Amino acid sequence: MKSIHSIEFYSGSKEELLPNFEKDFPYIASRVELDKFIGRYVPWHWHNTVELFYMESGSIEYDTPGGKLVFPAGSGGMVNSNVLHTTKAVSQREKNIQLLHMFDVSLLAGEQGSRMWQKYIAPVTTASQVEIIPLFPGNDGYQPWLRFGEQQLFWKGFSGVRKLFADRISKKMAEL
Repeated sequence: MKSIHSIEFYSGSKEELLPNFEKDFPYIASRVELDKFIGRYVPWHWHNTVELFYMESGSIEYDTPGGKLVFPAGSGGMVNSNVLHTTKAVSQREKNIQLLHMFDVSLLAGEQGSRMWQKYIAPVTTASQVEIIPLFPGNDGYQPWLRFGEQQLFWKGFSGVRKLFADRISKKMAEL
């Protein structure tokens, strides 16, 4: 997992340039050390990928056109593809470490148009009102996700995420 201390953009755009992101395996894992970013924040940006994250320590605020959410240590979430967002450190006393996975949804759904794509992926990624799906401790429905984020996904890689992601998306779609 690579440590990240800054963000890069495509020239003339706020689209994030994801280093080492390849079409033949569209996935990267990063350890974001927000305290080392200039101003302790990540400026407004967007990306075609889905962003799955877990707060290892500290607290950060995600801002989107739809509002603000604060994520303390032990929480996590998913930022939908193509969502304009910015993050900033809330905690000034402790390190603000975010474990981050960026991936193209083809890793979960296979080809666009597949049954997995149609049933679970497209309804979320095409829903402009779904900017961030927060996962907070204390909500029993989210505990398996947070434990998975803390213990498996961020330390052992991407195995098993298809089923958990599909289950969570299915539950979220039922809420809408």
